[in-house]
Amino acid sequence: VLSADGPITVRGVPGRPVKLCGTCEPVPGDSIVGNLLQGGQVTVHRMDCHHIATTTRGQNRLNLVEVSWAKEPRTTRPIHICAAAIDRSGLAHGITRVVEMEDINICEMYARTDHVHHVASFTLTVEVITLRQLSRILHRLGQLPNVKAVRRVCDSPHAQEWVMQWAIERVESAN
Repeated sequence: VLSADGPITVRGVPGRPVKLCGTCEPVPGDSIVGNLLQGGQVTVHRMDCHHIATTTRGQNRLNLVEVSWAKEPRTTRPIHICAAAIDRSGLAHGITRVVEMEDINICEMYARTDHVHHVASFTLTVEVITLRQLSRILHRLGQLPNVKAVRRVCDSPHAQEWVMQWAIERVESAN
């Protein structure tokens, strides 16, 4: 079955419209599961999506179906990344340079500095095709001087206070 978001195979219920979850933002390579909705649409989630975990434990049971990625993904998916670093001159340039060298598009970028702790936090929304591409960019960002932690997050982290707190904690624990 081909969805507007990219090729997904749904086992046992062919011909259903498919949509990728907007919360967990699965990309090819992620372990995924489908939820067959009453209207016939299949929503695809990462296996670790909080929606899947909380709904399967609650009263509202999901109608889970087996789904898999097509062999050759071609569409990009927006993925949110946070980075924590000791602040330094040229840090933002280094981050954008790494992303550029991987030929990945940045849809959004937000940077903030805590001058008391000398910590910088960056949140980026980037467009990736596969989990392998995402893993490579996370690794390369983590290798930059002064960067202490990089992680993928599910919900858009822009302008949220927890991002700076997370960054301060990562930098302090790394020292």
